Amino acid sequence: MTQSKPPCADPKLEELYLRSCILGAVAHSSHLYDDDKRLSPDDCYVDAHAEVLRVVWALVDAKQRPYPREVSARCARGAQEVLERVLQPASDTQPPGMIAGDLRDLAANRRLLRHVVLAQASLIDGNREAAFEHLVDVRAETSESRELEFMQAAQTIANSRVTARESRNERLRTGFPIIDRDIGPMREQTLTVIGGTTSSGKSSLMLAMAMQQAQRGVRVGIVSVEDAANVWGPRVLSHVSDVNPTNWDRSRDEWFAKQSDSGITIVRDYPLHFAFELGRPLNDVLRATRHLARRYACQVIYVDYLQAIRDPQTTERRHFVSNAAARIKSQCQELGVACVLGSQLSRPGKGKQFDEVFTSDLKESGDIENMAEVIMLLWKTGDEGDAKTLGKIAKVKWSAGRARFEVERNPQTGAICGLAAESGGSAQTGWR
Repeated sequence: MTQSKPPCADPKLEELYLRSCILGAVAHSSHLYDDDKRLSPDDCYVDAHAEVLRVVWALVDAKQRPYPREVSARCARGAQEVLERVLQPASDTQPPGMIAGDLRDLAANRRLLRHVVLAQASLIDGNREAAFEHLVDVRAETSESRELEFMQAAQTIANSRVTARESRNERLRTGFPIIDRDIGPMREQTLTVIGGTTSSGKSSLMLAMAMQQAQRGVRVGIVSVEDAANVWGPRVLSHVSDVNPTNWDRSRDEWFAKQSDSGITIVRDYPLHFAFELGRPLNDVLRATRHLARRYACQVIYVDYLQAIRDPQTTERRHFVSNAAARIKSQCQELGVACVLGSQLSRPGKGKQFDEVFTSDLKESGDIENMAEVIMLLWKTGDEGDAKTLGKIAKVKWSAGRARFEVERNPQTGAICGLAAESGGSAQTGWR
């Protein structure tokens, strides 16, 4: 067969090809194209493929079944050769079929067109959320070629060693030695889940970790799905000043103004960025995550918190939460960043509200326990103001360490300032 012109040079051929892929000529032609024998851009050039499709559609439109021999008999000689090569089992001695390099881009375009068409149909139906999901798929289709997905064992080990050397950034540690000893620096493309009971301080711990990383020059992003800027602002200020967020109503005091101005000066150059998607659906959270990673080159992204993400489709909650966690992790893997996800724990039974918690208590967890590389859990020992908050590392895929600790707060500001060994040993402050 001779090589044809590039597909886009002939709009009619391109239209035929797209029509076959979008409308499902293959589905209509199950007798001709089995799953392991259907024509693909690697089987033939566009002219031969178009010839086959013309015959198939002519038979389908005439309400006839497109049996292989019937199609072959109606095709020109070049297309017959293609059919014989595709339908006959290949042997080791047979030369490989001709590769249609011109059709590779067209195959990618047809996938993009399908997602765009589905997004358009969703918008016509008034379903904006579904449209956004299809547009996210468009972004996935435009990713770089994934050459490194296919490696032999030796290549896998070598690639892991190179990645470890490049990504082992000591600045990515949380800053709390008692947990850094087990976890080490945060690893890109991994998911860390911080689960906590109500008011146990999971958001405060996430902020403390983010502040210390930002202080060391790590570019950090926080996507808040529950609390607004006027909640996070005092929390940040409490880490760099003597302001307690509970005294935020003193904002007109001269002392408060000085503390606030001083705090703003300190954090002005911190590479810490916020995105506020309060009660927004998953697609908005994903969009904010992408923006933080691309616009500000964030290396670690915190999402607070999972259960606050709105589900516009009213799916079964457990499935939605599990899917949301998987989507967030998948996107962070694509972006090459470490992800820390806050998650609520199920409410304990009566008389057990201050007992130790376990990974099985992750609220509506679904598969979160399995998909997370690191899990940390927090719980309070009582509802008194001075009740202790305890925590533990419940899972680390690359370490056997399971540290247990007590959360320590600055007595003046209430900000988390360190983690101490639960046994009552000396505090191991995170601030260096």
